[in-house]
Amino acid sequence: MNGDMPFRDFGIPMGYAYWILPSFFFKIFGPKLFTLIIYQAFINFIGGLTFIKILRSFKINSYSIAIACVIYGLTYIFLNYWPWYNHSAFVFGQIGLYFSLRYILVSQKSYLLILAGLFSFISFWTKQDYGGLWIVFITILIIVKSIESKRIYLPLISSAAFVLPLILLFAFHSDHNINYWFNYGQDPHSARIMPVNFLHKIFGGSFFEKAGLLVIAGIGGYKLYKRELKLFSSDFYLILTVCGVLCLGLISKVTSVLQLGNDAFIYAYIFIGIFEPFKLIKTFNFEKLAIAFIIIFLLGSELYWGYASSMFGISPPVTFNKVASEKKPEPWVFTPFNTFNKIKVPKSTAETMLWLEDYNKTLPKDPKVLNMTELTPLNHEFGWEYERGTPLWFHYRVSIFDEQVEEYCAKIKNEKYDLVLFENIPNLNNFYPDKIKKCLDSEYELIKTCSAPRQIPGATIDIYVK
Repeated sequence: MNGDMPFRDFGIPMGYAYWILPSFFFKIFGPKLFTLIIYQAFINFIGGLTFIKILRSFKINSYSIAIACVIYGLTYIFLNYWPWYNHSAFVFGQIGLYFSLRYILVSQKSYLLILAGLFSFISFWTKQDYGGLWIVFITILIIVKSIESKRIYLPLISSAAFVLPLILLFAFHSDHNINYWFNYGQDPHSARIMPVNFLHKIFGGSFFEKAGLLVIAGIGGYKLYKRELKLFSSDFYLILTVCGVLCLGLISKVTSVLQLGNDAFIYAYIFIGIFEPFKLIKTFNFEKLAIAFIIIFLLGSELYWGYASSMFGISPPVTFNKVASEKKPEPWVFTPFNTFNKIKVPKSTAETMLWLEDYNKTLPKDPKVLNMTELTPLNHEFGWEYERGTPLWFHYRVSIFDEQVEEYCAKIKNEKYDLVLFENIPNLNNFYPDKIKKCLDSEYELIKTCSAPRQIPGATIDIYVK
């Protein structure tokens, strides 16, 4: 929003496609946390609309599409009220999938292949694993189409639309240390593709992915054997598409450790992959729709129940294994700060933010402040300048590495900062680097502590001065 450029002005471990649209929304609605919710509503709308367009490419009837949209909404859109790059990368890749299917099933126009490759690139430039998986999946679909049409050059068109922008962006940032920051598996980043992890995910979990693949691939194999399914037909590409999306969901469980429901896109695709080849829903039937909705509501309940129970004021489950704590949960309240408009934080956090507003007046002009917390809008509220050339956020071994940790500790030892805010989350090992906290404890004075804006207990924001 302020004209800062990734890699040149700050370090991030991925491409910056994810931040382009939020920056545009900040320009329109202002730099507020609630602006991100508005943006997420927009990206959810685009994701849902793309899903509908994909199903219409297969000429699926409106009743099946309606049920699939209910599943997509309850299991995937409902969870994503807050932006996350996993979700955005999936949506961008899904748009690329739509353009590739549009070419395969509807209109053989070359620009559709270019758009498929371009949105694969945008997905990759949002998050590498999702983008890379989409590139492979979309390329496979286009290769199959090239075999059908006997035009072997088709994958080259979509691949060029991915590779050329990638080369240009790396060349543009060649002087901005992009080879250090951008995570394509090089040091200091850690590769997440470990064969043993796939074994654990496949055999130790991933029930719906496995069940969906077995059933849908089985349907395809059976119908091919019975000659009820023709190669390169619409149903053939539908089964291939659904199996590809399920493989994406399965593999991303290993490459993206913190899923938190971001693989929930599989359920709507499973429904279509099972119901559509057998044409189980052809016309409007209230009984079938009611049964389908009840099944969806019950099977997908674990994805939305936590939020729904909170919205309807249902108390947490009663446990008899531990003595119930007499300490009541801290209430969450609104604050008077514009950047936190319509956003609640724990009461002690809100009180500390007000305290910081007064304390900020005692600091020197243009104070040096290190805000290593999730209260990032305070920089805008209090006029604290960001340091150039530092990581955009502080997740250890994801966006900040040992080199930066040592640099921060050296700055703390030299008392560079007038004020430091550090978020301590004990149950997330090294989410914010423990070594920096140890440096603060030895070199600075802890003057105040409050709750961090997290539902889990024990997370705090510690405030230090030199």
